[in-house]
Amino acid sequence: MRPIHLESIIVFLFMLSLPAAAQTAKCDKIHNGSFYFYSAKPSSGFLIVRQGSSQEEIDLNTKDTSFWKAQWQESCVLHMQFLRTTKAIPEDQSIFLKSHTTVIEIQKVTDKYYIFWGSVDVNGTKMGQTQDTVWFKPKMH
Repeated sequence: MRPIHLESIIVFLFMLSLPAAAQTAKCDKIHNGSFYFYSAKPSSGFLIVRQGSSQEEIDLNTKDTSFWKAQWQESCVLHMQFLRTTKAIPEDQSIFLKSHTTVIEIQKVTDKYYIFWGSVDVNGTKMGQTQDTVWFKPKMH
């Protein structure tokens, strides 16, 4: 049996870390900027403007805007706290949104879009987890 050399272990561990490090670098480029999200409804979309610790989500049709406090917990994990919206919403919905954190976990960043898992943290449990795509440029109609 051949002995395992420390250098071999270090090289192996370094090789394992490369994909994660590359993904982290790509996540850094989405911490600030303007992005586009389109829901399943054909004419529904949002402009997301993220700058520092704030995020605005602007409905492309109605211009209603939601305001969020944004905190990057890790390079690819964003926690958001709902602040307010320009659209009238039921009080119980507002209370729910303000009392829970939305967690966005970036899975993949490309040159055209990023893929995320989103959920609401309810007492330490991820609820309503969903996967979707956010684009760097608006859709052309």
